[in-house]
Amino acid sequence: MQLYGTYTDAYWDALVDRLHTCTPLISLPYRGRVFCGLDDIHVLRELVLSYNIQAAVANTRHDALLQSCRATHGRIDAYDGSDDVPSSVLTRIIELEIQDHDIERLTLFGLDTIGNLRGLTERHLSAQFGHRGTKLYHFLHEHDDSPLPFYVPAPSIIVAERYDDVQQEPGPIFESLDRSARRAYRLLGTRSTWRVEVACLDKADQPVAVRERILRSGCQQLQQLLTHLHALIRDLLTQCRHWWGLRVRLASLALPVAEQTALFSPPKCAHDVAREMLPRYGHVMRKIVIHNPWSIIPEEYASCTPMMQRIVEVSPISSEKQQ
Repeated sequence: MQLYGTYTDAYWDALVDRLHTCTPLISLPYRGRVFCGLDDIHVLRELVLSYNIQAAVANTRHDALLQSCRATHGRIDAYDGSDDVPSSVLTRIIELEIQDHDIERLTLFGLDTIGNLRGLTERHLSAQFGHRGTKLYHFLHEHDDSPLPFYVPAPSIIVAERYDDVQQEPGPIFESLDRSARRAYRLLGTRSTWRVEVACLDKADQPVAVRERILRSGCQQLQQLLTHLHALIRDLLTQCRHWWGLRVRLASLALPVAEQTALFSPPKCAHDVAREMLPRYGHVMRKIVIHNPWSIIPEEYASCTPMMQRIVEVSPISSEKQQ
């Protein structure tokens, strides 16, 4: 399946997390592209529909990728192969570096489907497109039959609090939420979170209802975190009447932005040079002072003044001798 468009990393992380509830077999070769198993096809169909994703099922990964490039948004269809796929879908596979004018050249030669392209040799494609033709040939003829790996979720901060008895009043629930938020904030450290989640737990510590929010910017402050969590739990309190526990989760964690230290001192400018020459040559150095930048008369426009006045000390004895 593939997801096109402009979206944040937190949005993509939320999609992968929901996909992980459908199957543990997930491969993420590129951002926006997923190969996954079909363990829970019904939940997977709901996910594809809710995110408006292009998805396809095929015998090989390359066939599934080619079919998904032309698939209907929000649907999952099964295919036997990809020979009937138009060659124009190759422009949507970024690693091939195929441009629109390349597709026009292929169409002029009658190579308008993937099946026709597979009939060409590597020499033919490399002669027409250079190294891009070599990559295209290997993409069309090499099939990755390795099994899908088990997906390891990205690290997140989870803080849960269980109640001794079922809670129904908002007061104790908000107090436990504040305690859990402070514990999660201490674990956050210098990182920032881009997704916050609150869940209501049952007797078996399983989430009954979950509310999640994708933030527009990273959250690093406790008060800002509490504001988001309080908004989420107010929505949960209207639906969940019996609370046996509460869980706070901070996901899509990001490290602080690194700053490059200055390895070399900056080059000297005219002011730095003038400052070093001032003690010795200050009496002959001049500076330009602009008085009226709009004047066309030189005397009114600017003046040239010495940067340092020479001070001549005259002793009283020498002055008496001169008298």
